[in-house]
Amino acid sequence: MPKQKPTAVSPALREAVLLLRYHKKRPVKIDATYMPLASIAASLDLPYHKVRYICTRVYLQKKRKSKLPRPERVIEAA
Repeated sequence: MPKQKPTAVSPALREAVLLLRYHKKRPVKIDATYMPLASIAASLDLPYHKVRYICTRVYLQKKRKSKLPRPERVIEAA
């Protein structure tokens, strides 16, 4: 099986996937889905796994925040 070239996903393409799937640029997990992943992949000529990655990644990015040290710990360390 020959290797496929990686597909570069531009911000505009990412936005198109999210708008087709959720009708929003920044969806929340409880938002309804309007189009299946396979249909989006076929219409935008993207691999299925890229579309799925874009749709699941949007939730993960909101959860990750930088962990700042608590003020008490900073004072103790000094």
